[in-house]
Amino acid sequence: MTRSDVLASDGDRRRIRFLGFGALHAFNTALNMGFTLFQLLVLARILPLARYSEIVFLATVGFYLQPIDQAIGRSNFIALQNSHPHAEDRYRSEIRAVIALHGGLVLAVSLIVPSILHAVASPMWIEDVLFLFLGLAINLWAFDLQSTAWAIGRNLPFVQLSILHRLIHLSALALAFATGRFAFFVGISSIATMLALLVVFGMFAKAGLLRHDPRAEDWTNYRRVLRLSFLATITDFLTLNAPYALVAARFGIGPSLVAFDSVMKVARIMMAAARTLAEIVLPRHSALVAGGRLANARSMFRKVLGASLGLALIPFLAISTAGGALFHLLLGRNDVVPLSAMPAAALIVLASGLYQPASFFLSFSDRKRSILALSLGATVAIASFGALLISAPATSGWLLSSFATVFVGLAAAAAWLTDQSFKRPTVLVEPAVLVNESV
Repeated sequence: MTRSDVLASDGDRRRIRFLGFGALHAFNTALNMGFTLFQLLVLARILPLARYSEIVFLATVGFYLQPIDQAIGRSNFIALQNSHPHAEDRYRSEIRAVIALHGGLVLAVSLIVPSILHAVASPMWIEDVLFLFLGLAINLWAFDLQSTAWAIGRNLPFVQLSILHRLIHLSALALAFATGRFAFFVGISSIATMLALLVVFGMFAKAGLLRHDPRAEDWTNYRRVLRLSFLATITDFLTLNAPYALVAARFGIGPSLVAFDSVMKVARIMMAAARTLAEIVLPRHSALVAGGRLANARSMFRKVLGASLGLALIPFLAISTAGGALFHLLLGRNDVVPLSAMPAAALIVLASGLYQPASFFLSFSDRKRSILALSLGATVAIASFGALLISAPATSGWLLSSFATVFVGLAAAAAWLTDQSFKRPTVLVEPAVLVNESV
């Protein structure tokens, strides 16, 4: 082989890796982060405060159902990965049934909740149905379907479709911003999501996942995995979702809920970036743990934790120094985040960079006691947050300061528990399908 052939081969490998799963997954995460910010900016500008507060309330419905998505996605991943790749039960029927049931739940909730707010078939009811369906379907996409696609080796085509899917959402959002019509955004985005879901189900059917075969069912083992998965996701539910109910109960559906949601949207963007870092290194990390190289596994975890905190420092400093201008840029006329709350908002965002990688790695371990300990810690934290809300003035500043206090403590506990888990022999779930990032 000539030197030019070698150079050409190296160039091909670099191009393949650039277009491989790891790079595309990171790009897709960046798109999702941009979409979240752009959606906040657009909807806060084209909707009056009362209507925007209602949309924020509908978005919280998705947060409360998200633990179901997370638990099913994790269970599907483990169940499929633990099946022998050449065995007849590789694509087991219980997974097909669970996906179908969850899809039915998404449709039911999308129709029922808006019926409480508006007359059925009215224009606002239709908008609410489409918006809620969009949020719930995206959760199903990001957890249930993504994990399932990874487990059957369809990670690359799935992320390619995800990028196209999100680009259409961004285009629909831009159209809504240009026209001031919320209906354009929810209508176009929902149609794109339904078409994308059909493509994914076709992908699953081609892989044999939707085949019904009672002989390939293992409900006993699946239920066991699902119970552990719910235990692993309960911390996220209590920490990131339950506070919305407490805020709505204390302050109602109004400015304080919008202020809390706005800060949490920035924190969730930060957590999406941290989760992507963890997802990319998880295959190598799992291999280290499976091989008993716990010191190396702990070192890798700490590097991810450090990188995540480093990323979180950027929005932390931005909010600390120019938070008022930042939230005014995002919310426009609906800017209700008080200047007095900026230190608390900055701390919440910084703590999210600590909390997300720690809880992620712990959730993929078999450390039931550590998972349970963190869940109990989250229970104490959310109870403390509720007590602080009740016993203090009903102001957005106190609301964000109270949450910052409990969230920082819980994030530190999560990091400590995960770090300590590498002192003892353990087994992490090994997502082997993610190892080949240059496919």
